[in-house]
Order: sequence, then structure tokens, then C-alpha cells
Amino acid sequence: MESGESARSWAWEEFGHLAVGDDRRRDRVVKMTRSLAGRATGRISAAFLDSAERQGAYDLLEGGRVPAEALTAASAWATVERS
Repeated sequence: MESGESARSWAWEEFGHLAVGDDRRRDRVVKMTRSLAGRATGRISAAFLDSAERQGAYDLLEGGRVPAEALTAASAWATVERS
């Protein structure tokens, strides 16, 4: 990503329609995505160096609060919109 603004815009475009029953969870996913833009590593432990952020990501993604299916659906929706 070129700038913080483009990362914010992209993250919202990609996951702003995430349906997980709670806007705070959606907003957390958007924030995590924004911070990972351009530097995703495939592993939470490598992507989030701050221990609190890392634990928050684990809690959100591994704790079942944000199902993988919901992430996939939001990303697919964004892909269709871009097409």
C-alpha cells in the first residue's frame, strides 16, 4: 500500500461489509487489515509484533468471533464489486 489513507480505504472496501453481528468486531477486522496492508506474512505471530495486538488478533480470529466463512464472504463481495 502506498499510504495510510489508501490502506484505510482498501481495508474498508474489503471488509466493511463483514457480517459478524457486531460492528465492533467488523471495525477490529478492518483495523487489523489496514495495519497489515503491504506487510502480511501469513502468520499472526509475525504480522503483529506488539503482544497486545497479537493477542487481540488471536482472540478475534481463533476464538470463533469472526468465522472464516464471514471473512471469505466479505472479501468475495468486495471482489465482485470491484469487477
